[in-house]
Amino acid sequence: MGSAPVTVQSGRPRHVKRRRACDHTINQAFIFFASKTAFTESCWATEYYQSERTQGTDHYTAS
Repeated sequence: MGSAPVTVQSGRPRHVKRRRACDHTINQAFIFFASKTAFTESCWATEYYQSERTQGTDHYTAS
């Protein structure tokens, strides 16, 4: 199973949430890679992470 997000739609409202039925080891690897990339100096990911955090998203969503 992949780690793509799941879209839940009931009528007009649509929500995207994290896939729970997936390989959790791969998900952890992606999170680790994203956090290591985001915290290197002069990287586009740092700016993206900071902008997402200032908008109020949590750490795992921003990374």
